[in-house]
Amino acid sequence: MDGQLMTTFNAKLDSPYVAASAALRSEYERLAQSNRMMRHSLIATTVALALSSALSLYLAQKPRAVPYVIELDKAGEVTGLLQPLAANHSENEAVIRFELARFITDARSVLGDGTAEKAGLHRVYDMARGEAATVLPSWYRNHSPFELASKETIHAGVDSVLRAPSGAYEVRWTETTRNLNGDVLSTAHWRALLAVQLATPDPHYMLSNPIGLYVTQIDWSEEQGS
Repeated sequence: MDGQLMTTFNAKLDSPYVAASAALRSEYERLAQSNRMMRHSLIATTVALALSSALSLYLAQKPRAVPYVIELDKAGEVTGLLQPLAANHSENEAVIRFELARFITDARSVLGDGTAEKAGLHRVYDMARGEAATVLPSWYRNHSPFELASKETIHAGVDSVLRAPSGAYEVRWTETTRNLNGDVLSTAHWRALLAVQLATPDPHYMLSNPIGLYVTQIDWSEEQGS
């Protein structure tokens, strides 16, 4: 009887240690599995970085073709050479082209809505500096959009905005003149060369000139034969 009691006592005494040992063994196996997964993740990340670096190096060494736009006269002679904005230019270039297209549309359109016309002219003047700020008032004195709007409207639709080697921008657009009934009276093609300057955006003009782009020189003229 005493021997049986001793055996039961020893079994009860040993069971906590057995349970602790099993728990420790389970935790060890969990940690070992976690370490294996971490090693696999690190290896995969290293391989991905190596492949990405190799691809970047390969693309950097590839030759690039830079497109040019060549303007010809009727005889086939080269009269102008323009380089479109390349993909590796800063993202601001696309915004600059958009703002210059809007500048020309606002500056040259004649709207039947006087309030909309005033808003467009405010945007134009907020983007004009230097010589451009004196050219515009002179133009509007001789071509008042408010006087023209009493008999006709003009829509200036921009066709292209290209950056010249000099750094200026060439803008081409088509002006469609309509009478007050909406009938087309005429169409004309225009070209402008705009010198620009980027400055810190003025908080007071964030809606009219959000990127601080200023037109400093304007040279526009109607294209012959249009």
